[in-house]
Amino acid sequence: MKTNEHYEDTALRQVMNKQAQSSEGMQLPHGFADRVMKRIHEAEEAEAQASDPFPEKHSVRFPIFRKVAAIFIGTICLSGLAYAAWMQVNETPHHSPTEQVTKADSVTTFKNTPLHTILERVSSHYSRRVSFKNEKLREWRLQITWDPTRPLAEFIELLNEFDAIHVTEKENTIIVESKQKEK
Repeated sequence: MKTNEHYEDTALRQVMNKQAQSSEGMQLPHGFADRVMKRIHEAEEAEAQASDPFPEKHSVRFPIFRKVAAIFIGTICLSGLAYAAWMQVNETPHHSPTEQVTKADSVTTFKNTPLHTILERVSSHYSRRVSFKNEKLREWRLQITWDPTRPLAEFIELLNEFDAIHVTEKENTIIVESKQKEK
């Protein structure tokens, strides 16, 4: 398009120079044709801007919409990733065993069961209360077998075989504390 404009400008300058020479040998002032062409181009640009409701060029306008769309899509993707990460952290892992309680001829086997759940069941059977001196021990998961036909003292001895906990019975209360001193 610029090539056509250049030829049109050159042709118009030549016509203007010929008309000026043919009318009584008059010569146009130096740069007059260039000033006229500049004014013509300015007028064309002003007319184009007045008719276009968006003064910026279309090639400038569309990248703005593309940037907005990219930000929107990026936000959605990041939200999805954050939700997936949150779900991964808050779900029980599928590869680890879940809590299992099985009964066979009055013997109950606890697998990967929190200590407080085990002791709630045992204490209700023997009509005892449970007291944790160290609250962190409540969530310890154990695998242990309990025979309700046996005395509570035997089950307490079995629990005391674990290295980190010490279980005693005093005044109808099962007391659970840590063997290691807390720092």
